[in-house]
Amino acid sequence: MVVMMVILPSSTVTASSNISLENCQQKCGNVIVPFPFGFGRPECAKNSAFLLECNQSSSLLYGDTPINNISLENGTITGLIDSAYQCNDGSRNGRSPTKISRSVISKRWSFIISPTHNKLVGLGCDTLAMMTDREGRVKSACITFCIDSADLRNYGSCSGFGCCQTPIPKDLNQLNITVISRYVDAYGSDFSPCSYAFVVANSFDISTINLLGYRETAPMWPVVFEWVIGDHQGCQHYCGLYAECSYSHTGGGFRCSCKQGFIGNPYLPQGCQGTYLQLTAQYIFF
Repeated sequence: MVVMMVILPSSTVTASSNISLENCQQKCGNVIVPFPFGFGRPECAKNSAFLLECNQSSSLLYGDTPINNISLENGTITGLIDSAYQCNDGSRNGRSPTKISRSVISKRWSFIISPTHNKLVGLGCDTLAMMTDREGRVKSACITFCIDSADLRNYGSCSGFGCCQTPIPKDLNQLNITVISRYVDAYGSDFSPCSYAFVVANSFDISTINLLGYRETAPMWPVVFEWVIGDHQGCQHYCGLYAECSYSHTGGGFRCSCKQGFIGNPYLPQGCQGTYLQLTAQYIFF
């Protein structure tokens, strides 16, 4: 008599769809809000640094910054930040005073403006876009020039004509952006009435912009921030069961991820669940 054991798959264990703490809302408007972020009640977030606001119009806010995406996998959060700008008043008196745009991100929130996902951009004719740190030291800058209409759609790139761009430095958690126009008369006001400086995500297509379409307004631009969780305590304090942590390349803390064979939200206590096949053994006698 020969006995043969055959292993047959009987069911599949999949991860739970819960991404937030129990009894906490998972969505504000069109934005999914995974733990450690939360809104509504303080206990829905890991701590006050990750507590967001969902206002009456179902817009997700972090302070006064609108949020439109949160990624657990990439450790990023995408928000909207306004521009620094100057506009010509239509006379020979030149452009209006510079508006300074400051981010709401501070070091204690464990957020930094991602140096790999963003860039500093200047728009306009003969425009200097400049970024300084808290102490006023210049960290990044670029300059544009114009000889005629600066409709970027005619050029398909941001290469200096009506538009310049440059990388931003690492470890930037607070910024001051200034825009300076090099001319003081009404030259160029017909096709470039305003100059702008702003940080924007690399994925944003600058070449679709017509400078004539903006006048005395400060558009808001998508900016990618990197976030970490914790800094001094061990992984077990930050990550859930079947999760592991790694130190962020940007510094300042850890990020969690599910171990191999598990998926889900690694920041929840039971967030990582298996995706393996549950096997059943059968014996055949002959």
